[in-house]
Amino acid sequence: MRVEFDPPAYPFTIPAMTVYPERTLKALQRARTQLAAGKAQDAIRELQKVVAKVPKGEEAWMLLAQAYGQRSAHGEALDCYQRVTRISPKNAVAWFNLGMAHTTLRRYAEAIKAYAEAIRHTGGDYPAAVMNMGRCFIQLDQYDMALQVFEAYLEDFSPNADVYSLTGIARQGQQDSAAAAEAYRKALEFGPGGYTLHLNLGSCLHVLHDYRGAADHAARALDFQRDDPVARFNLGTALFALGEIDKARETWKGVPRPEATLSRLAALSYLEPFDGEGLLAEHRTWGEALVAACAAEAALAPPIPRPGPRAKLRLGFVSPDFREHPVAFFLEGLLRHLDRERFELFLYFDAPNRDEVTARFQRLADRWVELYPTRDPRAAAERIRADQVDVLFDLAGMTSPRVEVFGRRIAPVQVSYLGYASTTGLPTIDYVLSDALLDPPGLTEAHYSEKLVRLGNCFATYTPPAGAPLPAERPMKRKGYPVLASVARLNKISDGALDLWCSALRSVPDARLLILAQGLHHAGIQAALLERLTQRGVAPERVELRGSLPMRAYLELHSDIDLMLDTTPWSGHTTTLHGLWMGVPTVTFEQAHHAGRFTTMVMENAGLPEFVARDAAGFSEQVRRLLADDALMDRVRAEGRERMRSSALMEHAALARAFQDACHTMWAAYAGESTDDHLRAG
Repeated sequence: MRVEFDPPAYPFTIPAMTVYPERTLKALQRARTQLAAGKAQDAIRELQKVVAKVPKGEEAWMLLAQAYGQRSAHGEALDCYQRVTRISPKNAVAWFNLGMAHTTLRRYAEAIKAYAEAIRHTGGDYPAAVMNMGRCFIQLDQYDMALQVFEAYLEDFSPNADVYSLTGIARQGQQDSAAAAEAYRKALEFGPGGYTLHLNLGSCLHVLHDYRGAADHAARALDFQRDDPVARFNLGTALFALGEIDKARETWKGVPRPEATLSRLAALSYLEPFDGEGLLAEHRTWGEALVAACAAEAALAPPIPRPGPRAKLRLGFVSPDFREHPVAFFLEGLLRHLDRERFELFLYFDAPNRDEVTARFQRLADRWVELYPTRDPRAAAERIRADQVDVLFDLAGMTSPRVEVFGRRIAPVQVSYLGYASTTGLPTIDYVLSDALLDPPGLTEAHYSEKLVRLGNCFATYTPPAGAPLPAERPMKRKGYPVLASVARLNKISDGALDLWCSALRSVPDARLLILAQGLHHAGIQAALLERLTQRGVAPERVELRGSLPMRAYLELHSDIDLMLDTTPWSGHTTTLHGLWMGVPTVTFEQAHHAGRFTTMVMENAGLPEFVARDAAGFSEQVRRLLADDALMDRVRAEGRERMRSSALMEHAALARAFQDACHTMWAAYAGESTDDHLRAG
């Protein structure tokens, strides 16, 4: 995080002790006039003569420093201020200006010392020095120290917008978005704010799931800097989180940031109706352009296969999600069951923030690489290429700009897996790992530029949350009416999903609907969703809306749910698995694309095909029949966990074997070897 400073305008005082000859005084006056007229170079010539004649002339050195500052010669200005502090060690303004010069040269530790001297020599009465000291601590990522400085400022001086804005930046640096947002709001009490204040406040509100507020403040930042790419990207991201997919894509259009282009591509999977051909075409256009651009990097040679037979295949995984994240949730069980006599694991972690999950993944790795500090795509590609990985997996797709390194062909075999539910469109990614229920043979091949490799009927296995409570009795028996529910992000609650849910509510007139989603704790977002439901004839009293909950409370909420309702065109996956673990099944319908078939895959693997309607038209009738079948619903409540344990959904070892075979098959296809011979060699 950086705090930019305005170009320094160094203040100065006229020391009373220096006595200048008359001719020198005239030269000083000419220099002042020249500085006022912006003729810094003329002033420098005059002042160099003055300091040569009067080497202890403080005012001359201060003016000379100002002249150098006007010429952006900040190193020379710094030397002049250092000279003044040696001549007059108690000159607080000279110390302050010395701090400004250090700051401009990004020498923040030295600047802090200079500001401290300015404060000391004024008995603490130098608010500008205190403020700048805090800024420098922010630049050094020393947020605790910065906050101590700003707290001291508020004790000694009148509050203002700047001190609250800087407090917000320090709180953001501490990952405390709630406290940062509070500080930014206090800053706004002093006036309308500016670009940076609204941009930062919007970013905090997004983290706090106030997506409407995030969008509003990103738009206000754009009022100050029209077409600013950061603010436009943030606005699009907030609109996407709200489910305003078309507006988000339009906002991202033309934004000169890789994240914006990738987000436009990722958003295609949320559009209704799903268009597999259009999605593939847009991804391919992007992928081919990226590969062509990467091919122009003459310094990047193609991957060199390791010599000799493979006692172990080197598998590399690139991801920002080796932390508390759904990708890590599904991947960890697989990696723990790999045969480490046959495989080496190279994990490339591409995020700045670590947690306990990160530490577990690091212990699993044969080689762990912190990729995030290497921001340049070509340097990151070279870093991975140097490890001579055999099969390299992208675990994020368009959700991370790091997908661009795969356009450089840095491993002999490159694969997309787990973190992106469609094609990448990259000619340099050879395969995508899926399964026969998400991508049934003959149904979805035309949606991919990669070759499909299916890992049986389940491409990723489930590990239940630790300490999950036991399933409770169905609420229908306690309350006398059924509770239908959805747990999904707002951008998954499409008009098509609402049409399905409302038709189900019409088919079961006494049913209630519970919706849990990030952002629904905000009244404005609640009102917008209720309006969409009432437009479809659902009375508000039949609906309960809740914001996101901690894991334990979220799992306990299932005791108040009879049946989960799926979303479209993007189906539930993790939430479907959590629901079934808590004895609550999800009703869905068969869609014809990967992202729309996650719940189908889960319920089929659990031996519960009754919960999969043949099409959208049969969804509401399926809900009615299921709720009427007390024996089936009670059985699922009682047997859900055992069904999962005995199914492919939790057979980590079986998935690991299928994954290992897939890796050897993909490698053998590249190396021209017999798969059977290679497996025996392993």
